[in-house]
Parts: sequence; C-alpha cells; structure tokens
Amino acid sequence: MSDNNLKERWTQCLDLLRTKLSNQQMEWFKPIRPKSYDEEEHKLILTVPSNYFLDYVETNFRTLLHAAVYRIFHNPTAIFYQVNVIKGDREGSVEESSTGVEAREGKRGNKLAPKLVLDTPKSKGLNSGLNPQQTFENFIEGKSNKLSRSVAQAIADNPSQQTFNPLFLWGPSGVGKTHLVNALGVRLQKLYPTRRVLYIPAHDFLVQFTESRRQNKFNEFIQFYQSIEVLIVDDVHEFTSQMKTLEAFFHIFNHLHQNGRKIILTCDRPPSELVGMEERMLSRFRWGITVEMERPEEELRYNILMSKILRGGLRIPEEVVQYIAHTIKSNVRELEGAIHSLQAYSIVENAEITLEFARHVLEKNAITKAQPKSKRTTFDYILDRVAEQMGVEVSSILGRGRKADVALARQMVMYLASRHTDLSTPRIGTLLGGRSHTTVLHGIDVIADDEELKNKAEKML
Repeated sequence: MSDNNLKERWTQCLDLLRTKLSNQQMEWFKPIRPKSYDEEEHKLILTVPSNYFLDYVETNFRTLLHAAVYRIFHNPTAIFYQVNVIKGDREGSVEESSTGVEAREGKRGNKLAPKLVLDTPKSKGLNSGLNPQQTFENFIEGKSNKLSRSVAQAIADNPSQQTFNPLFLWGPSGVGKTHLVNALGVRLQKLYPTRRVLYIPAHDFLVQFTESRRQNKFNEFIQFYQSIEVLIVDDVHEFTSQMKTLEAFFHIFNHLHQNGRKIILTCDRPPSELVGMEERMLSRFRWGITVEMERPEEELRYNILMSKILRGGLRIPEEVVQYIAHTIKSNVRELEGAIHSLQAYSIVENAEITLEFARHVLEKNAITKAQPKSKRTTFDYILDRVAEQMGVEVSSILGRGRKADVALARQMVMYLASRHTDLSTPRIGTLLGGRSHTTVLHGIDVIADDEELKNKAEKML
C-alpha cells in the first residue's frame, strides 16, 4: 500500500474515532503515525512517542482503535507498534500482535515485577507503585462501598491512628478494591509526602521474594519491606499455600505492626475462607478492621457509568445508561466493558447508539441476557409503559402539571420504580423532573394503600 493511501486511511480512522471521543481524548492520537501496512498479512504498524504513551492508548482506547481500523481496512487487522525509546545509542521497539502487546522485556503477562530498591534509608526516590489516576475524587460512593470508603479516607487523613490497622478489604473482583486502596495511598502521599508508601500486587511480591532467594538477597528483601511506612498489598489470596512466602510476609507484617506502620490488604474473600494459610497469619489479618465491599447496587452502577461517560466526553443516551446499569449487576469492569463494546460496534456498523442498538449488541455478545420485554424494567421502560397504558404524554408525567390523570400516572411510575428497580426514592424523584424524596414516598403510598390501583399498576408491566 502506498504511503499516501495509508495516510488517507489512517485519517479516516481518526475521523471515525472523533465521532466517539472528546477533543481532549483525541489529543492522544495526534502523535501517532502510520508506518506501514502489509496487505497480505493484514498487519498495520503505527509509531508512538513513548512506552508510557503506548500503555495509555492500549489501556483506554484499544477496543475503539481496533474497531475503527477493522472498518476502514475492511479486514481483521493486527496492530503493531513501534515505540521510539532511546536505550543508550539505539532505539527500542515494542510490537503488538492480535493477541496483545509484547512488553519491553517479554510478554506482558510474564513481565518481571517491579525491581526492588534495596536501599533501606528513607530516600525520596522510592517508586510507590500507586496509580495517580485512582483517587477519592473519582471513586463513586454508594451504599455498597460507603463504609469501606469512610474507613480508607480516615486512614489516609490520619495514618498514625492504630484502630484500623490492618485494614482488610475484601469483596468479589471488579467492585473497586484496587481503586480504593490506590486512592488511600495517593491521598496519604499528598498529605504526608515524606512517608514511604508502597503499593504492590501480591503476585509481584511473590516474584520478588523468589528472586531475592535465588540471588541470595533475602536479607535485603526483608530490610526493604521493613523500611516501608504504609504497605498496601493487593490480592493477598494469592499467598495461599505459598508457605515460604507467607513466612517472610509474617515477619514483615509483625515488624511493621509493632512499629506502628500501616498495613492495607485486599482480598477476594474474608479471612475465614482463606484456606491454605496458617491461623497465626489469619489472626493478624483480623487485628484491625475487616470491611466487605459488595457488588454495586443499581443506583451506584448508574452513577459510575455516568461519571465515566462525562469524564470521557462520551456520547451515550441516558436511557442506554439506565438499561446497562439495570441489567449488568456483577461488577464495574463489566459495566465499562459494555460501554466499550457499544462504542466499537457503533463505529463498525456506523450506527447510532440507541436503546434497541444497545440491547442487540449486548445480548448478541452475551454481555447481558436476552429478556422478555415485560421484564426489562428500567426506569425509562416503566415510564413509557405507564404513559402508554394511561394515555398521557411522557412529557406531562415529567412536567409540573397537576391534572388528576397525570398525577396518578406519575404516582404509578413512582410505585413501580420503587418495586422493580434498585433506584432510591431521591433518585426516582430526580428522574421524575426533580421531585423531592417526600413527594415520591407519598406517591408510592397512594398506590400501595389502594389494592385496585396496585393491581392496575402491576399489570402495566
């Protein structure tokens, strides 16, 4: 393919992406240049300015980029990257295959854990391992995570108190544990910049421990971790049955706790269910406070989606957001995956994201289960059904009109939304044109206290 043809197609890819991304997000694509395209192997090579740049684009825009390239190049295309990294007197390159990015020193899945900084003196050069993008400010609070957030914030604001030491945070994958402990660490570093804070996944700790023994640096390994003032270990369930690693961690834990250092742990289950750990380790996990992070309720799922959409400058109708929040109940990652899938399919199929389009795409890809229409009880579905059944306009229900038929329809919506969704009464009031919590409660009671009206309402769905 000629250079001019390649550049033209790349411009078309950017035009497609521009319809789905904000101007701020598109800034990440400005330095990317198409280098070559192999028409036989369907292989596109792009140049990017740095490894950090590559990681950011892959993390945030991978799905959309592949969808745009697929549509413009008319084939499933493997995207490879050439990264201009100066290593001595030569340039390094990183390639991505259709199965994923190859990291700087081997496959991403097998890359080495962060190297140990074996100097125990308190140096300003310690790499905390924290993700600065995960903060309390963009952590969305709901009923399912209110306690865990409050405890984490209390620790960050006053790390010297020992009431919550250790903090053992547990819950299923994808409910925000990693985000929360990163937010704790980021806030603590901001308030107390001289403290030695370290975030490390349990898997990386295991790798470092193994390497320290292999290189006869076990004492340096222990000394390094005993110099940490706030230790955050993610996914400690990976320590189960790793007896030698647990022995080392046991001594590190004891040293830190006895010296008033903070220990933050996350896990996918409570201490009582950690089979393969000695009781002496489990008892230490229970010394401080154990907090569960539950799966997000519908209102929280909705707020998380809206936050992501607003921060990302995305264009997705509210009724689609409500549908996703209502039907995907497992975890935050699946919510975000649904958004990415819709954006990608809208590019490939050149289609607007509507409620029907969202149902088709998400059910087709088994992201959501196909449901009978009568069971699709999102707020918008309830609103539409009541308006249709009672012969009033949706705009009238949402408006300020007080005619008897409109007021009754509005109360039907309040009652059904409280019964068939996870929305709180304040949220229902907001969706109904900004009504108060008290007004919604009154409307619910009007229907609930009248058997005939209650039966009529239920039959509408």
